[in-house]
Amino acid sequence: MNSQTAMDEYSQALRLGQKEYRELLMAGKDPHPAVLDEILPETEILVMSLPGTAETAGIMDARRIAMLPSNAVIVNVGRGNSLDQYAVRDALNEGRLAGAAIDVFVQEPIPQDDPLWGTKNLIIRVSNNKQIMHFVHP
Repeated sequence: MNSQTAMDEYSQALRLGQKEYRELLMAGKDPHPAVLDEILPETEILVMSLPGTAETAGIMDARRIAMLPSNAVIVNVGRGNSLDQYAVRDALNEGRLAGAAIDVFVQEPIPQDDPLWGTKNLIIRVSNNKQIMHFVHP
């Protein structure tokens, strides 16, 4: 299979996955356990760009973060309430997660005394005019 064929098949699978996801939502069913719980143990890079809806609030909680392999990285550029940022902090500090980059938070701006600032392997991007990035290396 050439790379173009592989990309076409991948694009088709994504479209089908999105359709099935929407159908489950429209039917009032929770698609998250069916999809996320199956793929998280195999996920090395998780990029979240979710909207702020009732369905996405808390979708990546401590239980789901614990399902990720220890070499996984989480990037959140969607809405802060979709990710349990303190479960990410704990997983990073305990070595259960390799890294994370967070661009959005439950409370913005995050307070200067927030424990996230001291979290190892966490990139924090503050969305303001200064465009501050913060990284703590172990």
